[in-house]
Amino acid sequence: MTETHPMFGEDKLNYDNHDISLLRKDLDEAPASGNNIHELACSIRGDCLVKNNLNDSETRTIEQNKLKHAEQKVATR
Repeated sequence: MTETHPMFGEDKLNYDNHDISLLRKDLDEAPASGNNIHELACSIRGDCLVKNNLNDSETRTIEQNKLKHAEQKVATR
């Protein structure tokens, strides 16, 4: 985990080392149980960022917490 690329999940916006260890364990066990969690990925188009106000047009950066909340919302559907 780094400050520039913090890990997050359904209930937390920033994973600590313990959370990351649990995630790694789940990812390591997933293929053996037939779970495809290790294959999931999120892709976000630029127009989606603008439409949902997830970026800061002045600094040309993505609002990280807004993006995390949006991804959490999509993942729970």
